[in-house]
Amino acid sequence: MKKRFFLLAAALIALPVMATLTVEESTDPAYLYGHGHSQDAVDVVQMSKANVYGETYVPTEQAKYGNAIAPVRWIRKIFMYFDPALENGEFMQHDIKSSPNVSDL
Repeated sequence: MKKRFFLLAAALIALPVMATLTVEESTDPAYLYGHGHSQDAVDVVQMSKANVYGETYVPTEQAKYGNAIAPVRWIRKIFMYFDPALENGEFMQHDIKSSPNVSDL
């Protein structure tokens, strides 16, 4: 009976220690995407990590259209002009100024 109680107590103590998740594991893109987060949410987490570490991070959408030929970029800019919901690649990557500017409109 003492052996069973000891094994049960050891298991109850060891399980929470083994189930801990580190920050690096919880912010890994494969982990986030595998647990139901969208690609945009994964990009936001990775951009935040890159800002903390002082690194540059190119989001997936910007990497896809950033190296495209000029007509594709122009057509995309035209679509962005008419549809403001399209991402222009400046999310979390712009310089915040305290005074208003014409580009804020």
